[in-house]
Amino acid sequence: MKYIILILCFLSSVQFSFGQLDEKQLKKYWNYRARFLGTSQLDIPPFVIIGNGSGESIPISGFDPVADCTYDFIIDVNNCPKSIGKGKVVWGDGTIMLGYYLAMLSTERALFKKQNIDAKHTERELYFALQAINRLDSMAEVVVGQPGKINGFFIRDDATNASLFNPAGKPRFFNYTTQKAYDCIQSDFVCNPEIRERGWMSQDQTTALLFGLAHVRRFADDARTPDGTTTLGSLAAQIAVRIGSHCSSNKWRLKTPQDRKIPNRWGGDLRAFAYGISKGIEQIAGNDYKRLTKRSGKVKPRGKAIYRTFKWAFGVQNKRNYSMLYETLVANGLWDADLVAKRSQQSDQIMYALAYSNLHNQKSERIDLKQVVDLIESAPWDGPCDGTPGCTAPEGWRSSDRWWHPNHKNGNPHGIKQIRNGIDFMLLYNHYLLYQNLSTQQYPKYKCHWPDEDLKY
Repeated sequence: MKYIILILCFLSSVQFSFGQLDEKQLKKYWNYRARFLGTSQLDIPPFVIIGNGSGESIPISGFDPVADCTYDFIIDVNNCPKSIGKGKVVWGDGTIMLGYYLAMLSTERALFKKQNIDAKHTERELYFALQAINRLDSMAEVVVGQPGKINGFFIRDDATNASLFNPAGKPRFFNYTTQKAYDCIQSDFVCNPEIRERGWMSQDQTTALLFGLAHVRRFADDARTPDGTTTLGSLAAQIAVRIGSHCSSNKWRLKTPQDRKIPNRWGGDLRAFAYGISKGIEQIAGNDYKRLTKRSGKVKPRGKAIYRTFKWAFGVQNKRNYSMLYETLVANGLWDADLVAKRSQQSDQIMYALAYSNLHNQKSERIDLKQVVDLIESAPWDGPCDGTPGCTAPEGWRSSDRWWHPNHKNGNPHGIKQIRNGIDFMLLYNHYLLYQNLSTQQYPKYKCHWPDEDLKY
């Protein structure tokens, strides 16, 4: 069954203090949340459709409202389905976005619980996001004509042209630039069908999911599933164990369901991060994972040695490794907070310092909180974007994700123009508030209408 959940939030007028943040930043957060879930008041279609259907509960990375669906360069070079019309919906690196979505929702839930605010809607979103991982896991064999399995090997998304429409056949994504529906899609699932390796799980997709699952375990561990049979923390642990067991049993070299090795250029070799991933899963799942790795084989000693090189040879690492390093560190807690703070600020990715401190209860005087406040305050009210009609995002907030792609913060170097989903801002905002300890501050109450009260799951 498929569901669409829309949100309309109205902030109550209450007095509060954020230390160094004013009321405008709180309102900005809820503007981003309403924008993310979709509201006609902001002239933005939803960045996520919550549910169990294809493409659902996987965040959309961006919208290109002026893309020509017949002649768009990206659609053409990636062999995506072409159509007549304008406006492209992009599910890019779906499981990376899904990992950060889990982190954002988990931190939001933590803030709610600190202030005794009802978190049931956030918990429902989390549940469907976790179920999306299971869905992508079950589909990995199906795409090559085999019976589906839930075994830890996943695809990045399952969005198709049908994802553009609701069950009644009506368009889900209204293009406020053309005043018509968005007409085409770009996703790893439908593009480049002859190069399927680009759509499988990979090293970067795995570490991002680990990052999100660690957040669920830390901040939403006791939240119940809608049917009350288990907890979200337990679901996160089960997913982490399956992923780790699959990687370990294949000696951290990924293979397709047809037993073909996934090339390293598509992230098939996880050995450099095997130790960090394994230790992160141990933090999430504990003895369940330790027992499995005893049977399927632990990370070899050289895996530990390789992972340690990130510590003493940080400056000569490929910069593309930094995000994966921080994601695994947030999960495994193997460094101290001061070093994570130093390195993450050195690479212009300060959010990871806050995340590390919050997940492992370690404060660090090395975190430049003024820089964090400046980043929050500089984020555009209307959300991040790059080069699209009416875009007002300043330099610093034009990336598809400010933390995962800091080198794109002033604009995509490949000329990709999109309206972005804003998860990066919301995650930074939540981690800053958690780091500053909301128990000594007043969090404003808000009123939201969620038309899902009678949904059955």
